[in-house]
Amino acid sequence: MDLLFYGKDINDCLNQASKELNIPVENIKYKVLKTSGLFNRTTEIKVTLDKFNTVSEEITNQTLNDNDNFTLDNNANDSFESGIKVENGEIIIISDPNNTNNEKFTIRACDGINLKINDVLCQSKIPYPVYENDILSYTASTVESHRKMDIRISEDKMNVYSIIEYTPEYTYYLKDTSLSKNLVLRARKRPGSYPKKYTPNELKTALYNLKVRNGIIDEVLNEVCEGTLGAEILVAKGTPQVNDKEDEIKILFKQEEKNHFDVDSKEKIDYRNLNNLSNVKKGEVLAVKIPGVIGKNGSDVFGSVLPKKTSRSKPFKATKGCTISENKIIATKSGRPSEQNGVFIVNDVYSVNDVDLNTGNINFVGDVEVNNSINDGMKVHAKGRLLVRKNITSATASANGPISIMGSVINSSILAGGYDVERKIYLENLNKYYSDLTGLIDAIELLLEKSPERNIGELINVLMDKRFKNITKLSMSVLTFNISAGIQKSEILDFIRNKLMGLNTFNIKSIDELKYFKELIEEEIEITNDSLEIPIDVTLSYCQNSNIVSTGSIFITGKGQFTSKIKAFDTIEFTQEKAVARGGVLNARKCIKLKTVGSDAGVFTTLEVEKDGIITADIAYNNTVFCFGNKKKTLEVSGRNVKAFMDKDGEIIIEKFVL
Repeated sequence: MDLLFYGKDINDCLNQASKELNIPVENIKYKVLKTSGLFNRTTEIKVTLDKFNTVSEEITNQTLNDNDNFTLDNNANDSFESGIKVENGEIIIISDPNNTNNEKFTIRACDGINLKINDVLCQSKIPYPVYENDILSYTASTVESHRKMDIRISEDKMNVYSIIEYTPEYTYYLKDTSLSKNLVLRARKRPGSYPKKYTPNELKTALYNLKVRNGIIDEVLNEVCEGTLGAEILVAKGTPQVNDKEDEIKILFKQEEKNHFDVDSKEKIDYRNLNNLSNVKKGEVLAVKIPGVIGKNGSDVFGSVLPKKTSRSKPFKATKGCTISENKIIATKSGRPSEQNGVFIVNDVYSVNDVDLNTGNINFVGDVEVNNSINDGMKVHAKGRLLVRKNITSATASANGPISIMGSVINSSILAGGYDVERKIYLENLNKYYSDLTGLIDAIELLLEKSPERNIGELINVLMDKRFKNITKLSMSVLTFNISAGIQKSEILDFIRNKLMGLNTFNIKSIDELKYFKELIEEEIEITNDSLEIPIDVTLSYCQNSNIVSTGSIFITGKGQFTSKIKAFDTIEFTQEKAVARGGVLNARKCIKLKTVGSDAGVFTTLEVEKDGIITADIAYNNTVFCFGNKKKTLEVSGRNVKAFMDKDGEIIIEKFVL
């Protein structure tokens, strides 16, 4: 005989069975039918009883004790036990023959048992009066077997899990009870046959009904259909996207290092070797490009495309003094190499002791080294780097490459950086390209409204041949610029080659393809515009009454600055602990890092950054003006450990400790 027991876990079920059947837990033979899980909070076991572990319900002289309610010998005394009991599934009324009154008992039905008293159906769990002449009958309920399938799709739509459970048919039966005047019926479940199991095709159909089309794991479907015992099993898995791997450019020569020296140090400074850079010989490899790897789009379980992150090919271009061969930049002459934005050059070096009336002004196509100073009224311009080992006084110095000044800049103008002329022309062509594509799309949409059956590829071909002839020319210019910059493959280049050149326009099947290409051009315009300025740094020790401009960062390594105008497109940083910025205007796009700004006398010093910039100072005196975009705030009380920024509400916040 099999019995069913329910509980919150297996131990709970076994304890109930042990208590009810009077069998030690270790002697119970059972099978787990259902375990608790995410969707099911109940554990179910089936206990099998046989002659070796069934407790006999016969009451013998040996098992009676002082608490038994039964009498072994009716003749031993005049009392007679009466009541109602269940024996072998039958409800029996036992009345006292010595009692001439019609003795009253009560009986209470339970779930699963349809009790009738004199053919009148009783409600469950309500006590009913019973007399010895009443006729008690019942029928046991049968619960049909059933099966259940739950499917859960993860929030990211990349995984699908299933739980399948089978519950057998079971019939209630009455548990035998001892004699009682107020009998409460107890029912147990006797399991029967299980329902028909789901098939893999039925599970697949359920997945299809939820629009799961991609990544179904066929090899696990049979296992899942056998039943999961409350555990979730992965039945479908999306394909994650693989992002492009960017190109890697390895530069093999020593690039410029920012030497933060202290001119007040008592240690001897080797000015001649302080900023020496590596020179290369003809035939030497300057850099190697390791091409990136094209990734792959993914898809979720619904089949929706998960686009990969597309990486841009990095510029890799050889100019004066070098050439490109098999992803290598090779020097074609001896000189000083440099790299800016992936563009390589080998410069000649012009060296001079002093720049004065004897040398005249200098305008050199390579690097310039001034071993002493640039004197009053002189001008120096280098197409490459500029190194001045001492001072610049009342002069002008500029360079397309980095500028390093070991000494002081007094009453002078310094300009480092410039614009990439080729990139500027490329930007102009991109803007024309975007404008013509907009006109082409508008014209196609107008024609499709009138003749929706027209082939879009044919329309594009005709319009580019008649009204938008410049698109082909601009397409070639975009291809040429990118290829010359070492970019062989990108979404833009692929679209131009495969869908805009010649009869390839017939490969365009939807106006949306052209609109997407227009978005790519718009993104390219933004990127190109941001990289138009060549970021070039300036390093100097001290400046006074001077104008310093850099398209990169400005590093002040000595005493600081006095009443100068300093403008950096990136960052301004004072590196010496005792450096002081007193008076003047300091302007940077991103960040200004100071040691001490202002003075006890309250000298006005203006610090300017963009809205999302940050200004920090070890010490800031009152009358220091903090500017963020168009807003400004003057420090009224001096402080230390100062940090200023603009919060999300557009208010300037100055955090500090009182000095």
